[in-house]
Amino acid sequence: MHPPHGRAARGGRRPLLGAAGADDPADAVREALALPARQPREAAGAAARAAWAATACRLRELGGAAVRAVNIWDFAGTDLPEGGGRAVWSCTRASGWAGPGDVLVQLRPPAGPPQDVVRARSTAACGRFGQHLLAGTRWRSPAGRWYLVAAGSREVAGITATGAVRAEANGRSLAAPAGPEGAVVSLTGRLASGARITALDGASGGRD
Repeated sequence: MHPPHGRAARGGRRPLLGAAGADDPADAVREALALPARQPREAAGAAARAAWAATACRLRELGGAAVRAVNIWDFAGTDLPEGGGRAVWSCTRASGWAGPGDVLVQLRPPAGPPQDVVRARSTAACGRFGQHLLAGTRWRSPAGRWYLVAAGSREVAGITATGAVRAEANGRSLAAPAGPEGAVVSLTGRLASGARITALDGASGGRD
C-alpha cells in the first residue's frame, strides 16, 4: 500500500505522486509521468502510467482542491468470462491533510476505457490502514451477456456472493452470471488468516 505522506512502505513501494495542494490536474499528471522511478510496484509500466494519468485528471471529483497525495494501486487481475481477456482492478486514492481520503475503484479491460466500479469518500480503503480490499461490478461480455465479476487484494483467499447472485470461488476472483440490473448482491471475502471482509461500497466504504 502507499503511505499518505510519500514515505516508502514496506517492500520499497512509493506513491506515484505526493502533491499537496495540487489544484492543477495537468501539472499533477506531468509531475507523475516525469518521475518513473517513484512508481509503486503494483502500478509499473506504460499502461498503468497512462491509466493513472487519466484518473489523475479527475482530482477535483475525487477529493477537491485540498488533495496532496494521489496513489494508484493495481490490486488484482481477472480473466474475464467468455474469452474477454485479462482485466486489471485498480484503486485510486486521493488523500488530504485531514486523514481519510476518497477512493475510486476501476476495472480496466484489455481494450476500451476503464469502467468505474465504486467510489467511496472519507475512507481508509486503499491506504495504510485499509490494506484489504474487495470490489465487484456487472460486466458485459463481447457476446452481450452480463456477469458479476469481483476481485480482492493479495490476502483474499475466497469470495462469496449472496442475494440476487449466489456463487462462491476460491482465490482472489469470482465470475458468475449476473442477476437483474439493480438487484442487490452482497460480496464477502475470506482472508488467508480466516478473517472476513465486505466489498467496498459508496455507503460504508467497506470494512474489515
